[in-house]
Amino acid sequence: MLGLFDSGVGGLTILKAVEKVLPGKEILYYADNKNCPLGEKSPEQIYQITIKAVELLFNKGCNLVVLACNTATSVAIRRIQEKWLPQHYPDKKVLGIIRPVPESLLENKRNRGNLVAVMATPATINEGFYQQEFRDFGFSNILNIPCPGLASAIENADILTINSLLEVFFKKINTQIPSIDDLVLACTHYPLIKDKIKEKLTKLGAKQDIQIFDQGQIVAIKLIDYLQRHPQYLPESGSVKVFYSMQSDEFKKSLERIMSFAKPVTVI
Repeated sequence: MLGLFDSGVGGLTILKAVEKVLPGKEILYYADNKNCPLGEKSPEQIYQITIKAVELLFNKGCNLVVLACNTATSVAIRRIQEKWLPQHYPDKKVLGIIRPVPESLLENKRNRGNLVAVMATPATINEGFYQQEFRDFGFSNILNIPCPGLASAIENADILTINSLLEVFFKKINTQIPSIDDLVLACTHYPLIKDKIKEKLTKLGAKQDIQIFDQGQIVAIKLIDYLQRHPQYLPESGSVKVFYSMQSDEFKKSLERIMSFAKPVTVI
C-alpha cells in the first residue's frame, strides 16, 4: 500500500495527481489536520509529528510513504532516511517531494540563471533545504518568499485573509516581481490558489511568460519513475482511503471540492 502524509488539505493536490497515474491502486492519505499548519512549528515538533504520522501509515500496511508536505520534507526527510528508518523500519521507504522540483525546472529547459522565487512556509524557508537542492542543480538566483499564515487561511478557505496576506507578501518584494522568471509554490496548499497568485502577480508587473510550478503532476511523474525502478513498492489493486486526526467540516468540504474522483473515496 502507498501512503501519503500532510497536515491538512494541501497534500490532497499531490494525492489527486498520484491517483491519476495509479488508478485503481490502494492509496492511504493521512491528514493530521490537528497539527496544521506544520510550517509554523519548531523543527523538533515537525520531526516528531512527521515520524508519528509515518509510523501510523506503516502500521496500517504501507510499505512506501510519500511526505506530501514541503515542510515535513525539508525538516525531517534526511533524518528519517539516514537514521530513523535504518533503526526502526529498514525494509520500508519514505520519500520527499522537494528534489523533483529543480529536476523539473531542468527538464522544462529553464535557464539556470533565472530568478527563481520560492513561496513557502517560514519553516521550509528557514530550513534551507529548498535552497540547497536548487544550488545542487545549478540554480543559484533564489528569491525566498516566506508566507506565514497562508496555509492556515487556505485550510480554512478564508478568502479575505488569503487576499490580505498575498498583498502583504508581494508588497515586500514589489520591486523584484518584474524580474521573476519562475515561481515555485513550495507548499502543497498553495496550488489551491494558483490562479489568485498569478492574477495578483500579473497586476504587480510580473512577466507574461512567468512559469509557475506546483508539485502535484511533478511528484506523480517522479513517483511512477521510482516505482518502475523499485517494483516491490508498487501498491496492490484497491481504493483510495482518506483519514484525518480531527473532525472538521471544512476539511470534508475541501476534500469533496478537490478530490473529484470517478470512483468513491473512503473517508475515515
